[in-house]
Amino acid sequence: MSQPPLSDEDMIKLKRILDEWVDLSPEDIHAMRSIVEHDRRAKWLWASIRNLAVWVVAVVGGISLTYESLMATVKHLAGK
Repeated sequence: MSQPPLSDEDMIKLKRILDEWVDLSPEDIHAMRSIVEHDRRAKWLWASIRNLAVWVVAVVGGISLTYESLMATVKHLAGK
């Protein structure tokens, strides 16, 4: 189970806690922020892919249903 991304306020709190334990360099802080930002971007990307997949399935299903209904109507009218 994944955790929700940290807010800026949570990052500040985390930095204060870590500052008490370790002396972080600016490069370390930048690396932590980079990791959090990459995590946010990955979550956004997968959410967008899921959303796109749902739309594609809905459109293909709608086209298929419309085509089948149209063909059934044409066959019914041609049979009369």
